[in-house]
Amino acid sequence: MCGLIGWLSKNQNVPTDRVRTYIVDQFQDQISRGTKGFGLVEIGDDGYTNVLRATSEAKMLLDAYSSKVRNLFLHHRSPTSSENTLDQTHPMEIEHEELTYVWNIMHNGTIHNADELKKAHEALGYVYLTEHKVKYTNYSS
Repeated sequence: MCGLIGWLSKNQNVPTDRVRTYIVDQFQDQISRGTKGFGLVEIGDDGYTNVLRATSEAKMLLDAYSSKVRNLFLHHRSPTSSENTLDQTHPMEIEHEELTYVWNIMHNGTIHNADELKKAHEALGYVYLTEHKVKYTNYSS
């Protein structure tokens, strides 16, 4: 299960503290949708984007309260088919030569044919960057 929250404003007069407060208050209202993985997307007035990731609520709240932008999006989750690691938090960045823009994608739900779709996408040249690769160290001699 996931939660998606966003504030997008063209109004340059909106105080950034109002945006932060809205995001955090809305998160509190829907906290049951997940507290095990967070991604904040900041979009500056100039269109610059910054992604902040966290696996703990405390880090996400620090990031949210530190934000100084008028356009802010939060994805929070309870992992259903993956671990709670930074490389698997949303948003997922989508970039490809066929696309005009780099996209930051967030979703709510579980994809049940992920392996099949992954093969099809990779055949088209897409690269999955959120695939968690477990690294093991052998300490035995």
